[in-house]
Amino acid sequence: MQMMNYKVATSFSEVLDAWGLVYRRYHDAGLIRPNDYNLFTFPEYLSNNSAVIIGRDNSNTVCTISAVIDGPERRLPLESYYADELNRMRDEGKKLI
Repeated sequence: MQMMNYKVATSFSEVLDAWGLVYRRYHDAGLIRPNDYNLFTFPEYLSNNSAVIIGRDNSNTVCTISAVIDGPERRLPLESYYADELNRMRDEGKKLI
């Protein structure tokens, strides 16, 4: 069994690999439409308050997760779906990511 290496993506190439992986999986599952860039991401991931974590097996990116710190300027990607629930947690003083 090979060792999986997890790390925060530190290069543009690693971020593109991650977003390309998400695109392929979402597209194959019929969750998104094709696009010219073969990438999928949220605008909230394009900030200094986010991180893309990748899992690599040898030199291939095989899994990814992105984290976004909630803030007044940039909200969370699911804000449009769960605004009431997220606002309730904010009102309770919880820090969201």
